[in-house]
Amino acid sequence: MAGETQAQAISEILGWLEQQLRQVREEHSRSNALLDQVQRQVHELADDVNVAERAVREIDPKLVPFKGVPEKIRELEEDAEHTRQSISGTRAETENALRLLRAEAEYDRQERAEMSRRTEAATSQLGLLAADVAQVQSQSSQLSQTMQTLLERQREVLARVDQFGLRLERAIEVNRDLEERLREVLAHEVEDRFDVVFERLQVVGEMVKRNEEMIAQAIAEKTIRDDVLQEIGVWREQHGRIDARLNVLEELGDRLLGTADKLHAEITLLEGRHQGLGERVAGIRRDIAEVVDHVREEFAKYNQMMEKQRRKQIQVLEQELREMKFHSFRPPEEP
Repeated sequence: MAGETQAQAISEILGWLEQQLRQVREEHSRSNALLDQVQRQVHELADDVNVAERAVREIDPKLVPFKGVPEKIRELEEDAEHTRQSISGTRAETENALRLLRAEAEYDRQERAEMSRRTEAATSQLGLLAADVAQVQSQSSQLSQTMQTLLERQREVLARVDQFGLRLERAIEVNRDLEERLREVLAHEVEDRFDVVFERLQVVGEMVKRNEEMIAQAIAEKTIRDDVLQEIGVWREQHGRIDARLNVLEELGDRLLGTADKLHAEITLLEGRHQGLGERVAGIRRDIAEVVDHVREEFAKYNQMMEKQRRKQIQVLEQELREMKFHSFRPPEEP
Protein backbone atom coordinates (compact mmCIF):
# COMPACT_ATOMS: atom_id res chain seq x y z
CA MET A 1 0.00 0.00 0.00
CA ALA A 2 2.87 2.41 0.84
CA GLY A 3 4.62 1.48 -2.44
CA GLU A 4 1.46 2.29 -4.47
CA THR A 5 1.12 5.68 -2.70
CA GLN A 6 4.76 6.54 -3.40
CA ALA A 7 4.43 5.49 -7.05
CA GLN A 8 1.32 7.68 -7.42
CA ALA A 9 3.13 10.67 -5.84
CA ILE A 10 6.13 10.13 -8.12
CA SER A 11 3.87 9.98 -11.21
CA GLU A 12 2.14 13.22 -10.13
CA ILE A 13 5.54 14.95 -9.65
CA LEU A 14 6.68 13.76 -13.08
CA GLY A 15 3.47 15.06 -14.68
CA TRP A 16 3.93 18.47 -13.03
CA LEU A 17 7.58 18.61 -14.19
CA GLU A 18 6.58 17.74 -17.76
CA GLN A 19 3.91 20.46 -17.68
CA GLN A 20 6.45 23.03 -16.42
CA LEU A 21 8.90 21.95 -19.13
CA ARG A 22 6.22 22.38 -21.82
CA GLN A 23 5.40 25.87 -20.51
CA VAL A 24 9.09 26.86 -20.57
CA ARG A 25 9.42 25.55 -24.13
CA GLU A 26 6.32 27.52 -25.22
CA GLU A 27 7.70 30.72 -23.64
CA HIS A 28 11.04 30.12 -25.36
CA SER A 29 9.33 29.60 -28.72
CA ARG A 30 7.36 32.85 -28.23
CA SER A 31 10.59 34.68 -27.33
CA ASN A 32 12.27 33.30 -30.45
CA ALA A 33 9.31 34.42 -32.59
CA LEU A 34 9.43 37.92 -31.06
CA LEU A 35 13.21 38.05 -31.61
CA ASP A 36 12.78 37.03 -35.26
CA GLN A 37 10.13 39.72 -35.73
CA VAL A 38 12.36 42.44 -34.21
CA GLN A 39 15.29 41.27 -36.35
CA ARG A 40 13.12 41.50 -39.46
CA GLN A 41 12.04 45.03 -38.47
CA VAL A 42 15.68 46.03 -37.90
CA HIS A 43 16.67 44.61 -41.28
CA GLU A 44 13.79 46.48 -42.95
CA LEU A 45 14.77 49.71 -41.19
CA ALA A 46 18.41 49.22 -42.23
CA ASP A 47 17.25 48.69 -45.82
CA ASP A 48 15.21 51.91 -45.64
CA VAL A 49 18.28 53.78 -44.33
CA ASN A 50 20.42 52.40 -47.15
CA VAL A 51 17.80 53.42 -49.71
CA ALA A 52 17.65 56.94 -48.21
CA GLU A 53 21.45 57.23 -48.26
CA ARG A 54 21.58 56.12 -51.89
CA ALA A 55 18.86 58.65 -52.73
CA VAL A 56 20.85 61.41 -50.98
CA ARG A 57 24.01 60.40 -52.83
CA GLU A 58 22.08 60.45 -56.12
CA ILE A 59 20.57 63.84 -55.31
CA ASP A 60 23.92 65.52 -54.46
CA PRO A 61 25.40 65.41 -58.03
CA LYS A 62 22.15 66.62 -59.53
CA LEU A 63 22.12 69.68 -57.27
CA VAL A 64 25.72 70.72 -58.13
CA PRO A 65 24.71 72.77 -61.24
CA PHE A 66 22.14 74.58 -59.12
CA LYS A 67 24.60 76.68 -57.15
CA GLY A 68 22.06 79.33 -56.74
CA VAL A 69 20.07 77.40 -54.28
CA PRO A 70 22.50 76.67 -51.43
CA GLU A 71 19.85 77.17 -48.82
CA LYS A 72 17.82 74.33 -50.20
CA ILE A 73 20.93 72.21 -50.24
CA ARG A 74 21.65 73.10 -46.61
CA GLU A 75 18.08 72.30 -45.74
CA LEU A 76 18.38 69.04 -47.56
CA GLU A 77 21.65 68.37 -45.74
CA GLU A 78 20.04 69.26 -42.45
CA ASP A 79 17.13 67.02 -43.28
CA ALA A 80 19.58 64.30 -44.25
CA GLU A 81 21.49 64.89 -40.99
CA HIS A 82 18.27 64.70 -39.02
CA THR A 83 17.39 61.59 -40.93
CA ARG A 84 20.82 60.11 -40.17
CA GLN A 85 20.51 61.03 -36.50
CA SER A 86 17.03 59.52 -36.33
CA ILE A 87 18.29 56.46 -38.18
CA SER A 88 21.31 56.19 -35.83
CA GLY A 89 19.02 56.65 -32.80
CA THR A 90 16.64 54.07 -34.19
CA ARG A 91 19.58 51.77 -34.89
CA ALA A 92 20.89 52.28 -31.34
CA GLU A 93 17.46 51.57 -29.91
CA THR A 94 17.15 48.57 -32.19
CA GLU A 95 20.59 47.31 -31.16
CA ASN A 96 19.70 47.91 -27.52
CA ALA A 97 16.44 46.03 -28.02
CA LEU A 98 18.37 43.26 -29.80
CA ARG A 99 20.86 43.09 -26.93
CA LEU A 100 17.99 42.93 -24.45
CA LEU A 101 16.26 40.25 -26.50
CA ARG A 102 19.51 38.32 -26.84
CA ALA A 103 20.15 38.64 -23.12
CA GLU A 104 16.61 37.50 -22.41
CA ALA A 105 17.02 34.64 -24.88
CA GLU A 106 20.36 33.68 -23.28
CA TYR A 107 18.80 33.87 -19.83
CA ASP A 108 15.82 31.84 -21.05
CA ARG A 109 18.22 29.33 -22.60
CA GLN A 110 20.20 29.08 -19.36
CA GLU A 111 17.00 28.81 -17.36
CA ARG A 112 15.73 26.15 -19.76
CA ALA A 113 19.03 24.26 -19.55
CA GLU A 114 19.00 24.53 -15.76
CA MET A 115 15.35 23.49 -15.73
CA SER A 116 16.05 20.52 -18.01
CA ARG A 117 19.11 19.57 -15.92
CA ARG A 118 17.12 19.72 -12.71
CA THR A 119 14.27 17.87 -14.37
CA GLU A 120 16.67 15.15 -15.51
CA ALA A 121 18.25 15.05 -12.04
CA ALA A 122 14.82 14.85 -10.43
CA THR A 123 13.81 12.16 -12.93
CA SER A 124 16.99 10.19 -12.22
CA GLN A 125 16.47 10.59 -8.47
CA LEU A 126 12.85 9.54 -8.84
CA GLY A 127 14.05 6.54 -10.85
CA LEU A 128 16.57 5.72 -8.12
CA LEU A 129 13.84 6.16 -5.52
CA ALA A 130 11.55 3.86 -7.50
CA ALA A 131 14.41 1.36 -7.80
CA ASP A 132 15.02 1.63 -4.04
CA VAL A 133 11.31 1.12 -3.41
CA ALA A 134 11.32 -1.92 -5.70
CA GLN A 135 14.45 -3.22 -3.99
CA VAL A 136 12.88 -2.69 -0.56
CA GLN A 137 9.75 -4.48 -1.71
CA SER A 138 11.80 -7.39 -3.09
CA GLN A 139 13.89 -7.55 0.08
CA SER A 140 10.71 -7.41 2.16
CA SER A 141 9.26 -10.29 0.14
CA GLN A 142 12.55 -12.20 0.53
CA LEU A 143 12.57 -11.56 4.27
CA SER A 144 8.93 -12.64 4.54
CA GLN A 145 9.78 -15.81 2.60
CA THR A 146 12.80 -16.38 4.87
CA MET A 147 10.64 -15.84 7.95
CA GLN A 148 8.04 -18.23 6.54
CA THR A 149 10.77 -20.80 5.84
CA LEU A 150 12.15 -20.37 9.37
CA LEU A 151 8.68 -20.76 10.84
CA GLU A 152 8.08 -23.86 8.74
CA ARG A 153 11.42 -25.30 9.85
CA GLN A 154 10.62 -24.41 13.43
CA ARG A 155 7.29 -26.21 13.11
CA GLU A 156 9.06 -29.21 11.58
CA VAL A 157 11.66 -29.22 14.37
CA LEU A 158 8.93 -28.93 17.00
CA ALA A 159 7.00 -31.76 15.34
CA ARG A 160 10.14 -33.93 15.26
CA VAL A 161 10.91 -33.03 18.86
CA ASP A 162 7.35 -33.96 19.86
CA GLN A 163 7.66 -37.23 17.95
CA PHE A 164 11.02 -37.93 19.57
CA GLY A 165 9.53 -37.11 22.97
CA LEU A 166 6.67 -39.51 22.32
CA ARG A 167 9.15 -42.17 21.26
CA LEU A 168 11.20 -41.59 24.39
CA GLU A 169 8.10 -41.79 26.54
CA ARG A 170 7.14 -45.03 24.81
CA ALA A 171 10.67 -46.39 25.27
CA ILE A 172 10.60 -45.42 28.95
CA GLU A 173 7.21 -47.08 29.37
CA VAL A 174 8.48 -50.20 27.59
CA ASN A 175 11.59 -50.23 29.80
CA ARG A 176 9.45 -49.82 32.89
CA ASP A 177 7.22 -52.68 31.75
CA LEU A 178 10.31 -54.81 31.10
CA GLU A 179 11.72 -53.90 34.52
CA GLU A 180 8.45 -54.81 36.20
CA ARG A 181 8.25 -58.06 34.25
CA LEU A 182 11.88 -58.90 35.08
CA ARG A 183 11.26 -58.15 38.72
CA GLU A 184 8.16 -60.33 38.69
CA VAL A 185 10.00 -63.13 36.85
CA LEU A 186 12.99 -62.89 39.19
CA ALA A 187 10.70 -62.80 42.20
CA HIS A 188 8.78 -65.83 40.95
CA GLU A 189 11.98 -67.72 40.10
CA VAL A 190 13.60 -66.88 43.44
CA GLU A 191 10.42 -67.84 45.28
CA ASP A 192 10.23 -71.09 43.32
CA ARG A 193 13.92 -71.81 43.96
CA PHE A 194 13.53 -71.00 47.65
CA ASP A 195 10.47 -73.25 47.81
CA VAL A 196 12.47 -76.06 46.22
CA VAL A 197 15.42 -75.43 48.54
CA PHE A 198 13.06 -75.30 51.54
CA GLU A 199 11.46 -78.56 50.49
CA ARG A 200 14.88 -80.10 50.03
CA LEU A 201 15.99 -78.78 53.39
CA GLN A 202 12.91 -80.29 54.91
CA VAL A 203 13.83 -83.55 53.21
CA VAL A 204 17.38 -83.16 54.54
CA GLY A 205 16.01 -82.49 58.01
CA GLU A 206 13.87 -85.56 57.79
CA MET A 207 16.90 -87.49 56.56
CA VAL A 208 18.93 -86.11 59.45
CA LYS A 209 16.21 -87.17 61.85
CA ARG A 210 16.19 -90.55 60.27
CA ASN A 211 19.95 -90.73 60.46
CA GLU A 212 19.83 -89.71 64.09
CA GLU A 213 17.29 -92.45 64.67
CA MET A 214 19.51 -94.80 62.75
CA ILE A 215 22.53 -93.70 64.78
CA ALA A 216 20.55 -94.26 67.93
CA GLN A 217 19.58 -97.66 66.67
CA ALA A 218 23.25 -98.27 65.72
CA ILE A 219 24.34 -97.31 69.20
CA ALA A 220 21.64 -99.56 70.52
CA GLU A 221 22.46 -102.20 68.01
CA LYS A 222 26.17 -102.54 67.32
CA THR A 223 25.48 -105.18 64.73
CA ILE A 224 24.29 -102.65 62.23
CA ARG A 225 27.28 -100.26 62.70
CA ASP A 226 28.56 -100.83 59.19
CA ASP A 227 25.16 -100.09 57.70
CA VAL A 228 24.93 -96.95 59.78
CA LEU A 229 28.37 -95.88 58.61
CA GLN A 230 27.36 -96.51 55.04
CA GLU A 231 24.14 -94.50 55.54
CA ILE A 232 26.17 -91.72 57.10
CA GLY A 233 28.49 -91.71 54.08
CA VAL A 234 25.48 -91.60 51.78
CA TRP A 235 23.99 -88.81 53.87
CA ARG A 236 27.28 -86.90 53.66
CA GLU A 237 27.36 -87.31 49.89
CA GLN A 238 23.75 -86.09 49.63
CA HIS A 239 24.55 -83.21 51.98
CA GLY A 240 27.56 -82.28 49.76
CA ARG A 241 25.38 -82.41 46.66
CA ILE A 242 22.77 -80.24 48.41
CA ASP A 243 25.50 -77.75 49.41
CA ALA A 244 26.76 -77.68 45.82
CA ARG A 245 23.24 -77.03 44.55
CA LEU A 246 22.78 -74.31 47.16
CA ASN A 247 26.03 -72.71 45.97
CA VAL A 248 24.79 -72.90 42.35
CA LEU A 249 21.50 -71.31 43.42
CA GLU A 250 23.37 -68.55 45.24
CA GLU A 251 25.52 -67.87 42.14
CA LEU A 252 22.37 -67.82 40.00
CA GLY A 253 20.76 -65.38 42.46
CA ASP A 254 23.87 -63.19 42.35
CA ARG A 255 23.77 -63.22 38.53
CA LEU A 256 20.09 -62.32 38.56
CA LEU A 257 20.77 -59.48 40.99
CA GLY A 258 23.66 -58.27 38.76
CA THR A 259 21.37 -58.40 35.71
CA ALA A 260 18.74 -56.45 37.64
CA ASP A 261 21.37 -53.86 38.64
CA LYS A 262 22.50 -53.57 34.99
CA LEU A 263 18.90 -53.12 33.86
CA HIS A 264 18.37 -50.49 36.55
CA ALA A 265 21.57 -48.69 35.44
CA GLU A 266 20.47 -48.82 31.78
CA ILE A 267 17.05 -47.47 32.73
CA THR A 268 18.74 -44.68 34.72
CA LEU A 269 20.99 -43.94 31.71
CA LEU A 270 17.95 -43.82 29.41
CA GLU A 271 16.20 -41.45 31.80
CA GLY A 272 19.34 -39.26 31.88
CA ARG A 273 19.51 -39.28 28.07
CA HIS A 274 15.83 -38.37 27.92
CA GLN A 275 16.46 -35.49 30.30
CA GLY A 276 19.51 -34.39 28.25
CA LEU A 277 17.49 -34.55 25.04
CA GLY A 278 14.76 -32.50 26.68
CA GLU A 279 17.37 -29.89 27.67
CA ARG A 280 18.77 -29.92 24.11
CA VAL A 281 15.28 -29.48 22.68
CA ALA A 282 14.68 -26.57 25.06
CA GLY A 283 18.04 -25.07 24.02
CA ILE A 284 17.15 -25.51 20.33
CA ARG A 285 13.82 -23.79 20.94
CA ARG A 286 15.57 -20.92 22.74
CA ASP A 287 18.09 -20.61 19.87
CA ILE A 288 15.28 -20.57 17.30
CA ALA A 289 13.40 -17.94 19.31
CA GLU A 290 16.59 -15.83 19.58
CA VAL A 291 17.20 -16.16 15.81
CA VAL A 292 13.61 -15.13 15.05
CA ASP A 293 13.87 -12.14 17.44
CA HIS A 294 17.21 -11.12 15.89
CA VAL A 295 15.74 -11.35 12.37
CA ARG A 296 12.76 -9.24 13.44
CA GLU A 297 15.04 -6.62 15.03
CA GLU A 298 17.24 -6.45 11.91
CA PHE A 299 14.17 -6.17 9.68
CA ALA A 300 12.78 -3.35 11.87
CA LYS A 301 16.15 -1.52 11.77
CA TYR A 302 16.33 -1.93 7.99
CA ASN A 303 12.79 -0.58 7.58
CA GLN A 304 13.64 2.43 9.79
CA MET A 305 16.83 3.13 7.81
CA MET A 306 15.03 2.89 4.45
CA GLU A 307 12.20 5.09 5.77
CA LYS A 308 14.71 7.76 6.87
CA GLN A 309 16.54 7.60 3.53
CA ARG A 310 13.25 7.84 1.62
CA ARG A 311 12.16 10.84 3.70
CA LYS A 312 15.50 12.58 3.05
CA GLN A 313 15.21 11.98 -0.71
CA ILE A 314 11.62 13.26 -0.70
CA GLN A 315 12.71 16.40 1.22
CA VAL A 316 15.55 17.00 -1.27
CA LEU A 317 13.15 16.59 -4.21
CA GLU A 318 10.61 18.92 -2.62
CA GLN A 319 13.36 21.53 -2.06
CA GLU A 320 14.49 21.26 -5.69
CA LEU A 321 10.89 21.49 -6.91
CA ARG A 322 10.37 24.63 -4.82
CA GLU A 323 13.56 26.13 -6.28
CA MET A 324 12.42 25.22 -9.81
CA LYS A 325 9.04 26.83 -9.21
CA PHE A 326 10.76 29.95 -7.84
CA HIS A 327 13.10 30.19 -10.86
CA SER A 328 10.30 29.49 -13.34
CA PHE A 329 8.02 32.24 -11.95
CA ARG A 330 10.83 34.82 -11.36
CA PRO A 331 11.10 37.49 -14.13
CA PRO A 332 14.41 37.67 -16.02
CA GLU A 333 16.91 40.23 -14.79
CA GLU A 334 17.84 43.08 -17.13
CA PRO A 335 21.53 43.19 -18.09
